[in-house]
Amino acid sequence: MTPATSNPSSGALDRGELSLYYQPQFQLPDVRMVESEALLRWNHPERGMISPAPFIPVAGESGLIVPIGTWALQEACRQNHLWERRCGQHFRPAVRTN
Repeated sequence: MTPATSNPSSGALDRGELSLYYQPQFQLPDVRMVESEALLRWNHPERGMISPAPFIPVAGESGLIVPIGTWALQEACRQNHLWERRCGQHFRPAVRTN
């Protein structure tokens, strides 16, 4: 991956190219969902879906890690709140950016 395609500083956050994918975590033995882990992905316009491994280090070096992390936390909390309202139960949000 070239620096241009691994650096989200080109406005990926502003263009809405970053997204979170949610992985439910269940508690046994009643198999109820207790947590939702949010996984960060970059939907690159040329390379498609990219996991964070190639772009998070570059984001850290360029100073974008804080805005990306802030967005990810806010988005995960927003989604978690919607699920709690719909389901009537508390879920623990977890955000994974690496």
